[in-house]
Amino acid sequence: MAMAWISAAALVLHLFLSWLCIVKLGLEYWTLMVVILLAGLLKKPEIAVDAATICMNVEGWCFMIPIGFLAAISVRVSNELGAGHPRAAKFSVVVVVTMSVIIQTTFAFIIMLTRKNFPAIFTDRVAVGAGWQATVAYINIGCYYLVGLTSAVLMGLKFDLGLEGIWGGVLLGMLLQTIILLIITLRTDWNREAALSKERIQTWGGSLSIASVDSSRT
Repeated sequence: MAMAWISAAALVLHLFLSWLCIVKLGLEYWTLMVVILLAGLLKKPEIAVDAATICMNVEGWCFMIPIGFLAAISVRVSNELGAGHPRAAKFSVVVVVTMSVIIQTTFAFIIMLTRKNFPAIFTDRVAVGAGWQATVAYINIGCYYLVGLTSAVLMGLKFDLGLEGIWGGVLLGMLLQTIILLIITLRTDWNREAALSKERIQTWGGSLSIASVDSSRT
């Protein structure tokens, strides 16, 4: 009977965390859909909507590898924190962020160098480990909607910058989100995160016999 209650509680917790992830990712993708709507309000909507769609497809391609890293680092950080290895968790985050920046920068250079050629492929058709889901969801609301979309509307429609203004506003929101999350990551007390993970393990009946490797390394 006790196991049944524990399983039910674990299921509820899983659904809650899954919902936070859905909201976090949904806010980001809904922002891009609003960009399509805003592009349709410009003077030449056909061209603007097509161009915005191409931009979103290119962005999707560029983010495929970092999204894979995101899935991997989520599991890695969770395991390291649960095992009481805060330094390993921090190192994993640093490695993934560094690799993502290098890969994204490479993509950006490739796109800039081929900016007059790569759009030809669209001629036929236009195409969380440490438990920060709630925090990131609020950050997404502020960055994507309050800053990103507001800037997109002002620059694209108010200041008549067209699609460049709309997309620039969204990129501004993305840049702000990246900076905020980077600051949060750099200021994170990984020893405290590891302690919190141990408390969660103890709460759900896990074993705390795993000794911290970090203490032996220092």
